[in-house]
Amino acid sequence: IQASDSCQTCHNPQNGDFGFVHTDASSGICKDCHNGSIATEKPEEHLPTSANCGSCHTKPGEEWSSVSMDHSAVSVACSKCHNDSIAPGKPDGHIQASDSCQTCHNPQNGDFGFVHTDASSGICKDCHNGSIATEKPEEHLPTSANCGSCHTKPGEEWSSVSMDHSAVSVACSKCHNDSIAPGKPDGHIQASDSCQTCH
Repeated sequence: IQASDSCQTCHNPQNGDFGFVHTDASSGICKDCHNGSIATEKPEEHLPTSANCGSCHTKPGEEWSSVSMDHSAVSVACSKCHNDSIAPGKPDGHIQASDSCQTCHNPQNGDFGFVHTDASSGICKDCHNGSIATEKPEEHLPTSANCGSCHTKPGEEWSSVSMDHSAVSVACSKCHNDSIAPGKPDGHIQASDSCQTCH
């Protein structure tokens, strides 16, 4: 490029590297040189944006694949970019849905897992039916009750369970048989009485 600066301003000939040294270049002025005339500009398949390179590229001039996309300033629909052309779209195993991504996900914090906070605990089985999403495991207690009846943090922590036994009408041993749920402990006295006789 046309320049009257000394060579060392842009290059480091001492180590044999005559490539441009970007350390002193502000990430906000990349496009002043990378405009397709002075230096190569961003590739055609790049995300359409007028933002400074340093807004997303954490090591501009060194490593372009090191990217940290700040989605907080994005105002368009996710599918505008995440369409498998500009950026990856929904993964192959994604459930069929016409809702906006934000309905189920929180892309602003980089968490693309399902956000269950707005999901009613009474409708878990609407999605968790083995088709749309995984259903309860085979070894689960046989029940038609809503997940939220026992699981206090559905969608977050399944081991956090508070079983309300007041609605149970079958014998304790029906579930507490060491298969569905823990049975009598090893040190329990020999007894054929129902659990309710003593407990």
